Amino acid sequence: MTKDKMIQNIINRMSKRSEDGIKKFGNTMNESKKPTINWIDDVQEEMWDSIVYLEKLKTILKEEKKDFLEEAEKEKKELEESYKESKRQAEERKSKNSWGIVKNV
Repeated sequence: MTKDKMIQNIINRMSKRSEDGIKKFGNTMNESKKPTINWIDDVQEEMWDSIVYLEKLKTILKEEKKDFLEEAEKEKKELEESYKESKRQAEERKSKNSWGIVKNV
């Protein structure tokens, strides 16, 4: 048991995976007997899967970044237009007197 929730979550997941493996293969890792070369093959396959998962995550992050930047640019343009319109309206108000009559300039 640990106070670190993240580590405890990992421990819980590992424990569940162990139980699932025992049900699937009928023995524990400690009891499992197979040639050393097969263990190496298993590790290689797991690592290859990890590389594929990491590549997928990189792709997702690149897409999310692209979408975020596009949305930020769109919002920036909208704010610039809103600012220009506010500035135009302020200038228009300055050019009128209190009765709404355009001042002679």
